[in-house]
Amino acid sequence: MIAVLTAIMMMFAAAAVRMGSYAAGGYIRTDLVSATVSVEVASVRGQILDCRSRPITGAQVRFMAAIAPTNDAMQKLAKMGDNYAAVLKTLGDGKPAVAEVPADFAAEGAYVFEIPQRYAEVQTAAHAVGYLDSAGNGIYGLEAGYDQLLGGYETIKVTYPADASGRVLSGAESTVSGDLQARSQLVTTIDTDIQRIVEQITSESMTTGAVIVSEVGSGKIRAMCSVPSFSPNNIAADINGDNSPFLNRTLAAYNVGSVFKLCVCAAALEAGVGSIDYTCTGSITVGGNVFNCHNHAGHGAQDLISALSNSCNPYFVTLGKLVGGDRIIDMCFALRFGRQKQLAAGVVSSGGQLPERAAVTGQPAALANLSFGQGELLLSPIDIAAMTEAIANGGEYHTPSLVEYTVDKNGSKSVWKSETHTAMSSQTAAEIREMMCSVVSSGTGRAAMPDNCTAGGKTATAETGWMIDGKIIDNSWFTGFFPADEPKYVVTVMVDGGTSGSVDCAPVFKRIADMICEKIG
Repeated sequence: MIAVLTAIMMMFAAAAVRMGSYAAGGYIRTDLVSATVSVEVASVRGQILDCRSRPITGAQVRFMAAIAPTNDAMQKLAKMGDNYAAVLKTLGDGKPAVAEVPADFAAEGAYVFEIPQRYAEVQTAAHAVGYLDSAGNGIYGLEAGYDQLLGGYETIKVTYPADASGRVLSGAESTVSGDLQARSQLVTTIDTDIQRIVEQITSESMTTGAVIVSEVGSGKIRAMCSVPSFSPNNIAADINGDNSPFLNRTLAAYNVGSVFKLCVCAAALEAGVGSIDYTCTGSITVGGNVFNCHNHAGHGAQDLISALSNSCNPYFVTLGKLVGGDRIIDMCFALRFGRQKQLAAGVVSSGGQLPERAAVTGQPAALANLSFGQGELLLSPIDIAAMTEAIANGGEYHTPSLVEYTVDKNGSKSVWKSETHTAMSSQTAAEIREMMCSVVSSGTGRAAMPDNCTAGGKTATAETGWMIDGKIIDNSWFTGFFPADEPKYVVTVMVDGGTSGSVDCAPVFKRIADMICEKIG
């Protein structure tokens, strides 16, 4: 019994010694090795790219460092000024920290990452891109339309072995997780070179308006600019800004005036009416209503080419009567006027407004108004650009598009598809192009003639019926293509509250065409 009791006491003594050993540090050391502490360097949203896969968002970067509490890192940060005081305190407590650093920063225990900033100080294509709310969700433009794709944030994180209180263990190996190259991508049709050309020129020459540059043969939008713009980095500052900076004027509907005469020309040529001879005396009376020409003295003898070149309203009132309201409305439908256009998910143009078929077939004054683009007619710059692209493209109509394709985080690719159909014959389109070249060479659009190439186009000054501070508000337009012989680009310019298409818009077209020809070809 004494022997058994002695053995039991020895066993208890051994257990007590073992527990004491754990308490003295063995257990704690095991726990220390298995604990970790992590710092999040950045959480980055999916990319929006241009047609050449160049960044539209994230075009500017900053350098962020995950820093372990080493003497070398703390000494170098201390020399960089008081901005790092809070970071130094964290490191002094033995814990890792994240700080923005210069691009050339290097120190023991520091990982430096090149992190894209979502938006630049002056963001390219702001209205197309849109912006995020405070939680990082897209609520406008492409950011909203593709929020599910782009919102798959990629997080860069550095993890360190640490003790139970979060102090980094000296000399232990850390790990990095997250890969910025794995982000989802939205590839747009925008060419940032062309977009910046347009933004530079409009900032110098336009207070309120819109410009669209589209590619002939595809209808793809290479530049989309609405003036004024806004900063996605500071939405609050622009929310009450002058001239409605959040309104995307490229998608909104406006009075269009004489650029609609291109549609009337197409309807006339398709109907076999063609050119007529007419003498403009300065006005024409229809159904008891007098419709004036902008040249009150009259243009005199006119045919279709000279009437379009001179933008003679009475001529087109007469031509519209011969063509008939049905045929003009049919051509409107062929050009997809009066319908919303989806350029991308979340980017949809206004449907505009067409007069009722019954009105233009039964009311002579309504048909007269429509024949030179006035009355109830409202169209967007996107509508006018698409019509011009169809004319430049031999009669083939493309629904304008803003997206090439998307790629999700798994690498799955989805290509955007847009509608294509024949709106008019190639012969009709060729005749209208010839007339548009006459507008630029010798008509109302002479100020649009580029120095570096040839062009065709059409001016317009549209009455809105609005007055502000006693001043009548007009919308002025120019839409055209270049080069004239083999059109490559269409440029549509609209000034909201302008003087005339010849004065406000034609010179903008000229500058854009010249810079594109010079810098891009």
